[in-house]
Amino acid sequence: LEALFEQLEIRGADALASDFESNCAWTRIDMEKFRKLCSMVKGKFQKRAVETSSHLAMELERKAGKEIQREKTDIGVSRYNSVYYCEVQKVLVVTEDMPIRIVIYYKVQGDGSLGPLQEPSASTLWRKGRLPCNLVKHELRMHEEETSDRGFYESIVGELSYAVSEEEHLEDMFEFTFGQGGYSPVQISFVQQA
Repeated sequence: LEALFEQLEIRGADALASDFESNCAWTRIDMEKFRKLCSMVKGKFQKRAVETSSHLAMELERKAGKEIQREKTDIGVSRYNSVYYCEVQKVLVVTEDMPIRIVIYYKVQGDGSLGPLQEPSASTLWRKGRLPCNLVKHELRMHEEETSDRGFYESIVGELSYAVSEEEHLEDMFEFTFGQGGYSPVQISFVQQA
C-alpha cells in the first residue's frame, strides 16, 4: 500500500485509477477492496487516498455497466453558520438502473463550538415543490477529528445517493439540505443552459 500511495503523490489519483481499470489483473473485487482500504488511510496520504477512493467508485460504476448521464461540480454550500457548513463538491446522475440515482459528493466541517456534526444521512434532496427523494445509500469516505492549539476541527467526506422515479423529473429544480436542521438549501439544476 505504501508504494501505491507514493505513486499517488507522484502521478495523481486519476492516472493511478486508470491503470487499475486497464490492468486485467485488477478485478472488480480487487478494486472494491482497494477502495475500502483507501477510506481507512490516515496521515500524509489521506487526501490522495480519498481522491482515489472517489475516482474508483466512479470507475466501478462504469465497470458494472452503469450509465453516468450527467455530472456537475462545485455546486454550492449548505451552510449553518460561518464555521459549520457542507460543500456539495460534485453531483452525478446514474440512469442505467431503476430507480435513477442522484449521487451527491459532499464535505462537511465544523469547529465543535455547537457540538458534533449533524448526521449526514439525515440530509434531504427535494424536487422543488414536491416530496423529498428517498435516500438509498450513504457511503462514508473519511471522518476526521483534530484538536490543536488552534482548537477543534471535525470533517466528514462522503456520498449520498437518492432515488428519482422518472427521468423527466431531472428537468425539475432540486434542493439539497445537509443534516436534520438549520442548514441552508443548495439549488441543483440538471437542465442544460442554452
